[in-house]
Amino acid sequence: MRIPLAEAKISITEDGRDFKETNSNQYGMMTLELNPEKEYQFFLSRTGFFNNELVFSTKNLTIDSTKKVQKYEERILLDKIFYDKEIVLENIYYDLDESFIGDDAKPTLDTLANLLKINPQIKIQLSSHTDCRAPDDYNETLSQAGHNLLSTI
Repeated sequence: MRIPLAEAKISITEDGRDFKETNSNQYGMMTLELNPEKEYQFFLSRTGFFNNELVFSTKNLTIDSTKKVQKYEERILLDKIFYDKEIVLENIYYDLDESFIGDDAKPTLDTLANLLKINPQIKIQLSSHTDCRAPDDYNETLSQAGHNLLSTI
């Protein structure tokens, strides 16, 4: 469940350089003055939750000259970590008689890779299964070939 969190640590870079560190307020919000024509990256963390990132750009933003302060809101949410909980990744399939995953699985696997990249403390166990269209010994060989392929990554 994604929720706004009070006292989440927020590390901010501006155009790739360290800019500021702050915390969200009691409502899970933060206020910050940003410079025009810059790229910002927000890295959020809090114990017991998955880290998250957000990219925000002030480049080419329309400025309302009638307002002294320009306000932009982005909802930054963190997912609670549930230990030893099985998570099923959808849309990952093997073609018939193949031990490698097809290109249609890339979006799901890219999301998983990004989650692991920003949460290096997380350890996962991957598993998959064969269908029942071939004999058990064939499926065992095919499954082992897929396992060996994953072990090389």
